[in-house]
Amino acid sequence: MYEARQRSADLGLNEHELVVTRAELDVLTDQIWLLGQLTDDIVRAQPSELDDREHRALLSDYLASIQALLGQEQDSRQNAGNPRSVK
Repeated sequence: MYEARQRSADLGLNEHELVVTRAELDVLTDQIWLLGQLTDDIVRAQPSELDDREHRALLSDYLASIQALLGQEQDSRQNAGNPRSVK
């Protein structure tokens, strides 16, 4: 936490600005894109066109995408010392 505040001060950022690495931003952007694609797939899927196995696979992928996104968010909060992010 101290290092993050020190780095922000070094860069002249206020408390509402954030430094994020390109790699972290790329991972987050990719996860959001994937979640959007899966959402579109679910919205477009016609119940009569998919069997139960296909529905389960689609929903399983969707939930895995959400969990990956939330898991990374929780990891970031834990690294920042947020007490509300206890797993």
